[in-house]
Amino acid sequence: MKQAMVVVFLVLAATAAFAAPDPAVAPLGYFVGKWQCTGTAFAMEDMPEHATAATVNGTWALNGHWVAFSYMETATPKNAHPFAISGYMGYDRQQKAFVLGGVDSIGGYSIEAGPWQGNTLTFTGPWHMNGTTVQSRDTFVKESESQMMHTGAIEQGGKWIKTSQETCKRQK
Repeated sequence: MKQAMVVVFLVLAATAAFAAPDPAVAPLGYFVGKWQCTGTAFAMEDMPEHATAATVNGTWALNGHWVAFSYMETATPKNAHPFAISGYMGYDRQQKAFVLGGVDSIGGYSIEAGPWQGNTLTFTGPWHMNGTTVQSRDTFVKESESQMMHTGAIEQGGKWIKTSQETCKRQK
């Protein structure tokens, strides 16, 4: 009898462990799917301004608590070193904020957090790259169920400077 109760307890505990995540994560479902993005990477120290085209894939991961994503630019003659980033988006109940952690193709990594207000989700936090750390900001504007705008920026000298801007369309 005790063994049966232990088995029932273990089954219930396992079921609870795999239950749906906090409903606060649900809005991130917007990013799940395949997106095509086109836009501009603005001039930086060692990079001239150039057009970008990228594919973004988002999938639910780790028992539905995270959205795993990958962003991969397409190489072109004007974008010979396409940027790529992979990471996760989730929700931190302690901060009461959405969170993003990513690693990129230039050896950098970022940890950002922020609110979703109306149709705009803004992540802000440190981006560590090339032996330096800058404050970065990624803003996503939900224009419709099938289109969003993304703007990347870094803080320099107390001012926010756009690094990129693109429009992304959901693929069917």
